[in-house]
Amino acid sequence: MYISRKVLSAIAGICAASFFGCAEVDGSGTLGDDLQAVNVVQSTQTIQVASEGMTKKDVEKMLRSRGIIDIVKSSRAHAAIVADKFDGFNKKNIEGFVGETMAAEKVESVDIEEGFGKKFRYMIDKSQNTLRIVSIKRDIASASKKPVVSKDKIRAQVVTDMKRLGLKGVGRYDIEVRALKAKTMDSTPGVAPSVETLAFKARVRDTVYGEKLRGRKATFTYYTDGNFQKLVMHWPEIAQDGMAMRKVASNSEIVDLAYDALKGNPLGKQRPDQIQSGVGYELIDGQISQVLYFKGAITDAESGATGGHLVTAEL
Repeated sequence: MYISRKVLSAIAGICAASFFGCAEVDGSGTLGDDLQAVNVVQSTQTIQVASEGMTKKDVEKMLRSRGIIDIVKSSRAHAAIVADKFDGFNKKNIEGFVGETMAAEKVESVDIEEGFGKKFRYMIDKSQNTLRIVSIKRDIASASKKPVVSKDKIRAQVVTDMKRLGLKGVGRYDIEVRALKAKTMDSTPGVAPSVETLAFKARVRDTVYGEKLRGRKATFTYYTDGNFQKLVMHWPEIAQDGMAMRKVASNSEIVDLAYDALKGNPLGKQRPDQIQSGVGYELIDGQISQVLYFKGAITDAESGATGGHLVTAEL
């Protein structure tokens, strides 16, 4: 049996760390979240904890009470995943997307490609599988704030723009749209502040069996009239042998993986009822892997600040 371990840490809001909860839109492609994962670093910082730590029995009780073991076994019974091949970002697709010819610039790195047109600039970082496109003629601050289109229109535009970029994913588009707003206070007593929509930001993710796939993500920014302003995208390729789910782990192996992930981590020192857990999917080194995730609040005893903490264990 192939069993590996990968522990990731992310300092972000608890809601931002969630695998679930965004609207889905039909489409034959998808993309990923802004949650930045980094390797866990053992810190000397004093952490306020609720108990001496979780035992294996605590972990097993938590996994069973939340149906995690059953979820792992049922989801592994799915058929093999099928995805369209992604050939990487290219200048031709970018030109078709922005609607203008782009001139390439000379750069020293073989991994970096940059170019510009009359209205847009782009940069491709092949080593990081990232793409940036930004308007050079019309920034958010100077753009007209009217008319203001609906979020549904922005969501539909994202689906269209994904196709125009030639990108396809594993599952359906998972799109979260939010309005960027500014509040202006009035000095007149009794007058309510005015709120103005400045732009729209759309976060797009790839999905597997209806769940978000961590590791692929894109963030589009649109003016209030629905026209494109900026794109930041991280879209790694999936290896040809990266689509088949691995053999189901035994109950004891699942518990061991969860315990090892939490051991030595601040979350492992909390009570089981203080930790949220679930099963998701993550793109790791070109392979789609099923992962257990754990999240909860960590309080710094010195500053009193509370932040989100996410730990994942690869199955």
